[in-house]
Amino acid sequence: MITVVLYHVGGAPQIGSISSAVWEALMSLRFHGGVTVRRRVIMAIAVLVSVVPSHVLLERHLAQMLEAREWCDDIFHNEPDAECRDLAAHASNLIAGVVQSSPDLQMMSKLVHGWQQ
Repeated sequence: MITVVLYHVGGAPQIGSISSAVWEALMSLRFHGGVTVRRRVIMAIAVLVSVVPSHVLLERHLAQMLEAREWCDDIFHNEPDAECRDLAAHASNLIAGVVQSSPDLQMMSKLVHGWQQ
């Protein structure tokens, strides 16, 4: 449901406020014990990163994006559910694409996290 709302308000002037509330909700649900919940959280992260303009993500949500990418990478390496791992890899790649769209952040990410392109 939340992904439908995000998709339809992606270009709205209020997207910064809306995306802040969504990030907060998603980050609080990411350690839920149910695999279905984790799948939905990962899918919502992917939608969020896809529909919110890159400049808004980089200006307002950089910390959440980097934290979400780290979590997705952890899911990819440690989650027993194959669908969850696949979704996490996709979301992680989307986040990497946004981070790599900023040359300064790309260099900083490589230095701090050793992320590969």
